Order: sequence, then C-alpha cells, then structure tokens
Amino acid sequence: PVGRLDLEYGDWFGDEILLQASERGFRLCYLFAKTPEHVQMAARIGAVSVDSRVVLRQDFRGNLTNESGFIEDLAGLADLPAVIDLALQSAENSRFRIDPRMPQGKWQELYREWGRKSLSGEMADAVLVERLQGKVAGMITLQRKGEQGSIGLFAVDERARGRGYGARLLERARRWLETRDCRHATVVTQGDNASALRVYDRAGYRVMTQESVFHLWLPV
Repeated sequence: PVGRLDLEYGDWFGDEILLQASERGFRLCYLFAKTPEHVQMAARIGAVSVDSRVVLRQDFRGNLTNESGFIEDLAGLADLPAVIDLALQSAENSRFRIDPRMPQGKWQELYREWGRKSLSGEMADAVLVERLQGKVAGMITLQRKGEQGSIGLFAVDERARGRGYGARLLERARRWLETRDCRHATVVTQGDNASALRVYDRAGYRVMTQESVFHLWLPV
C-alpha cells in the first residue's frame, strides 16, 4: 500500500500525520520536494532521498518534413517479450530499483506490468519500436490527451546502444504525436540518467521542473 505526502502546505508534518498514514495501512509514502525547505522537512521525518525527478518538454512547430520517410512501426502482440525486457531495462535508474527497502521482485513486477499494459493500450496509445534484423532493439511508449503528448517507457536494448536508435525513436515519437494534433510533449526521467538527458536535449526537449523524491517507509 502506497500513499503520497504533500509538502506544499508548509511545516505541518508531525507524529500525528504519520500515525494516521500508518493506521490507514500505508507501507510506503512518496514525498516530492521542490524547495530546500521541502528537502529539510522530508529529511526531518526520516524520509530517504531516492531520486531527482526531471520533467522535460518539447514544443512542436508544425513544420513536418520528409513525410515519406516516416515509418510507423508499432509493436504487436508477438513483440510482448521484447517490450517487457526493454521495460525492465528502462528501470536501470528507477527509484523503485534503487531503494534498498523495496521488497524483492517488486520493481520487476511494476515494470513488467507497465510493459504489458502499454502494449494492451491501457497505459499507452502507441508503442513505437526500432528493429535490428527483425528483432525489437528499442521502444518508446506514447500517450496523447488533446494537444498534450507524453512519453512513458523509453529504452534501447543494451546490445544495440550507440547506434542512434534512441534519437530515431524520439523523432518518430514527435512525428506520431504531431500528426495527431499534439502541440507539445513531456517526459519524466531521473536526474542521474545522464545519457537519457543528453538524448532528450539533442531531440529538443528542455527541462521544465526538477525535484527531489523521497521514500518514507512506515512501521508495519
């Protein structure tokens, strides 16, 4: 059972709120700290820093070119094993994997489910893939809501990195979203994921917000 403690309302934390969370059955609470004061508050109640959460955004200009070269290769049911494998690889810097108190196997369960539900359409509108000799070598999952697009999972197989697949996936993602009337797209990644930040920057994504993420484990 997971909850979220909001740090927006000043220094209101104390034993009472933590007791209420524990009594309601929460095992883990997330805290998102946007200011130094929030960081201090989180540390004061025993929360542990597990991530630097970066939100990036790209605005589209509506000047699509080379439409004939746009390949819309969507993952199918037969690609499910590869999609799940890439979903697990995408968790390399995830706070769910990094947190030493996360129960054994839980982060794998989370990302397998994310991969399955992305392919089924429950958590994504499209799963674009890059293939190497017919096998999936990279993927990116996309959602759109009105004029807003977003990237969920994004990964290139560790055996195929350094070949430009990530850049091509982001370009195809832009085209997929833009041709569906999206004006911009956002993506969330980890501040420690330097390689992903470089790829996003080269693709035209710019940092919107950055915040520290804490995990607070409550007594059983």
